Amino acid sequence: MTAQKSGASPDKRRTYDEAFKAEALRLASESRSTQAAARQLGISPKLLYRWQQAQVVAEVGSVEAGARPGGPGPARPPQAGRARAGYFKKSLGHLRPADPVSAYQHIAQRAGQVPVRQLCQVLRVTPAAYYAWQRRQQVPAVEPAWQVAVREAFVYHSQRYGTRRLRAEVQAQGHAVGRWRIRRVLQAHGLRAQQPRSFVPRTTDSDPAVHAAPNRLLGQLAPTAPNQVWVSD
Repeated sequence: MTAQKSGASPDKRRTYDEAFKAEALRLASESRSTQAAARQLGISPKLLYRWQQAQVVAEVGSVEAGARPGGPGPARPPQAGRARAGYFKKSLGHLRPADPVSAYQHIAQRAGQVPVRQLCQVLRVTPAAYYAWQRRQQVPAVEPAWQVAVREAFVYHSQRYGTRRLRAEVQAQGHAVGRWRIRRVLQAHGLRAQQPRSFVPRTTDSDPAVHAAPNRLLGQLAPTAPNQVWVSD
């Protein structure tokens, strides 16, 4: 494991052989932090962090290539330094999801092939946050009692109660909730109050073309005995 200086000029960057990089990565994986390992080796923490990123990208790429049908494809020809840096940045862009949940899922999928700590470093999430997310996935979410009361009251009243009457019903049971929270629960479960159809009387639609019979009782005296007047509709 050697760290070599290239050329006689002191301004040129130091170059490191593969044995030194491998030993540095091993020490970083066993150390409590990347910065502590970098101080012990006398190198920049950013440089050691880039080596770790490159190692994770290579390991994940080899795992994914081996999982494809037909095995890994042909090896790419060596590129120049600038082009290789471009491929490295693209690889990190594909590996680094936009939201933390996607990063946690990515880590869980590859935890068997790549150490969790290195995956967390590449995806820029903390191991504590990842393990906390993992514990939350294992514990089933418990529905609050007031939400259960809202759904039961909605079903009990034949799905006709809106948020106002449901609020009064649930508050009578001792749950201090408002209309907006009840509305969110109903929307989350796809529940909607059914409005009863209003009564509309149906009247006779008279035909203006039909001749109406005249009222022959107009102006006549009121009948005084049965069977004096007969009427029909």
